[in-house]
Amino acid sequence: MLRTSLRFAALGWRLLPLAPSGQCLLDDPEASASSSERTILQWAERWPDAGVGLLLGRRSGIVCVETSAPTAETVVEWLTRLHHDEVPTFRQDRTISRLFQYASDAFGAEPRAIEGLRVLPRGIVALPPTLAPGCSYCEWLVEPAERSIPDPDFRLVDLDDDAIRGLYKLIADRRELDPTF
Repeated sequence: MLRTSLRFAALGWRLLPLAPSGQCLLDDPEASASSSERTILQWAERWPDAGVGLLLGRRSGIVCVETSAPTAETVVEWLTRLHHDEVPTFRQDRTISRLFQYASDAFGAEPRAIEGLRVLPRGIVALPPTLAPGCSYCEWLVEPAERSIPDPDFRLVDLDDDAIRGLYKLIADRRELDPTF
């Protein structure tokens, strides 16, 4: 986990050590999250079996968008591909997570869930290869590049259940006509 932590810290990500239960091992995660190599080495010495957590929100500048239903995944994948070549993406069992720059106007300030899609503008997310509680595996589908996480370029705050279903139908109909869409 140390190599993983140091790699993400080099990208400027604010990290935290996680217990096997998924709980942060620090008393004040918001204030304690760090991208300092020295701090991460100290954590690794103190908790050699700790997992890697990423602080989400305004302070870290990162938000996580999770999808757990095929409908939502199709919509978010399509919206993402419209604007970006690659977005850091990982899978934990049946949930796919993408990392974006924090933008409250794009995601809203509060966590929300709609039609198999969850927007996490704050909190902590376990990064691969760390297993979140109840997960049997966790892997990167698109590994983080040496550049920054992209801005969302679309407004998930404007989506509701009907909008997601409508976009899904539009995408499905279009793919029926053109499988490369």
